[in-house]
Amino acid sequence: MRSMNTLPSVQVSLVLFHTPVETVLKTLDSLFCSVQYALEQEVIESLHLAIVDNSMDAGYFAQAKSRCHALELPSPRITLSVQQSEVNLGYGAGHNLPNLKAASDIYLILNPDVEMTADALLESVAVLNSEPSVVAVAPFATGGSGEREYLCKRYPTVWVLLLRAFAPDWLQARCAAQLTHYDMSDVCTGEQLVAVELASGCYMFVRGDALRQLGGFDDGYFMYFEDFDLSMRLRELGRIVFAPQVRVVHHGGYAARKGLRHVLYFVRSGARFFSQHGWRWI
Repeated sequence: MRSMNTLPSVQVSLVLFHTPVETVLKTLDSLFCSVQYALEQEVIESLHLAIVDNSMDAGYFAQAKSRCHALELPSPRITLSVQQSEVNLGYGAGHNLPNLKAASDIYLILNPDVEMTADALLESVAVLNSEPSVVAVAPFATGGSGEREYLCKRYPTVWVLLLRAFAPDWLQARCAAQLTHYDMSDVCTGEQLVAVELASGCYMFVRGDALRQLGGFDDGYFMYFEDFDLSMRLRELGRIVFAPQVRVVHHGGYAARKGLRHVLYFVRSGARFFSQHGWRWI
């Protein structure tokens, strides 16, 4: 980031793949409210929102682009671009497309199904400003029904991933201690910053120089585990922290709930992650 005397620029990237347009608009509404508040409080200089459509569907892209460009931006210091990928190379590659061409002080990698509180952006910037060793911030999250979601993780084992994705409730209950250890629900509960190993790609607030130094996401991951891989590499440059004052609502779900194709993506990306960073079985 720049010196404390200069306010930072922020780039937010969203990657779409047939995401319901109304869901995207809810995300953008919450984002713009949070950006406007951060601008009013003079903690950021400007923000550019880069939306990338990976659907390869001309009709969907035309609809999404038209609806997004029709939005009234709350400040002239907010700009918006919408583009379509020439080839769908995956979630991480979609974010890399605009981010690696930009020179922003901060990047917010955001899912199109995440809603932010009005002060989420301000609080994220505050953490980076007050903690020079921090390279990325992860939020406190709830699901769409208000249930707590633990987005931060410890390094996984193959067994824990199988439990989460496929085990019946009774087996998950018997292995609750292992699952709790993995999802960090034993420590990501209070009001203090907590250093974490792995952050979710649904909301990653990252220092710009760190993201550019690493070259963004590894394009070899089509879907799943690209955020874990990036987290591992970010931690070579500084700390990733869970910041409970940064609050979001995540309307997502697990791979096993999305059908066989997503399960195959999950397995393939998991194998790549463990091959790169080390296998842990139990």
